[in-house]
Amino acid sequence: MKTLIIYQSTYGKTEKILKEILVGKDSLVEMKKIKQVSAQDLEAHDKIALGGAIHAGNIQKEVKDFCEKHSALLENKPLALFLCCLDKEKYVEQMEKNFPPVLMEKASVKAVLGGEVVIKDLPLLLRPLIKAIIKKEEDRYWRNQEGIDAFLSFLS
Repeated sequence: MKTLIIYQSTYGKTEKILKEILVGKDSLVEMKKIKQVSAQDLEAHDKIALGGAIHAGNIQKEVKDFCEKHSALLENKPLALFLCCLDKEKYVEQMEKNFPPVLMEKASVKAVLGGEVVIKDLPLLLRPLIKAIIKKEEDRYWRNQEGIDAFLSFLS
């Protein structure tokens, strides 16, 4: 079965996490940035995984817009939804808040893969805000093995 992973990666960390966990995986899995995906891409694949990252409590606008625009097609395919975020305690809440209820209900997998922020990679004006939000001065990194395992199971 051909699987399409659709993602949005503002600062490159979501893409990095996906590439890390997909090393050596099936060639029937294709990754595309959300702006590169058409309705024809959705129709040409058997399964769809869709996600992005949480920034200040919200998923990227591109992901929300994509869900709204392609909801009918997404509802008719096996579906996995995923997030990358730093808040280990609230990630279930983040999933429910940021994906449409109809897609949350349809998705057989709802996975948080982990999160990462590298302060020096952020725009200068954004660094103080991010440091205040994460309540730390240094970079943060975590992976959610349970979420990764569920995601990989969906892909196979």
